[in-house]
Amino acid sequence: IKGGWLYRVENSRIQGGDVLMDGEGVVVDVKKVVEENENLEIEFRDMWREMMKVGEEGKVIGEEERMYLGWVFYCEKGLVGNMKRIVEQTEYENE
Repeated sequence: IKGGWLYRVENSRIQGGDVLMDGEGVVVDVKKVVEENENLEIEFRDMWREMMKVGEEGKVIGEEERMYLGWVFYCEKGLVGNMKRIVEQTEYENE
């Protein structure tokens, strides 16, 4: 299940250029892929439990109803923080 999570999130980024995904859609997709490949039925609570493990490792970040790859999320967060700092900078305002 964990591999299915990571595969789905990374594959979405590579193929579609997506940096964020709809959380519910990802759950349904991962469940379908894992069930087809493993030829077994998986409960949604098991899917969420594995997603939480992946999240605890920082590989996937959940925010509201969206999911990001961890490194993409932190890159964007850092970029936005730096842009905000530059815009709010007043040190050279009078020059």
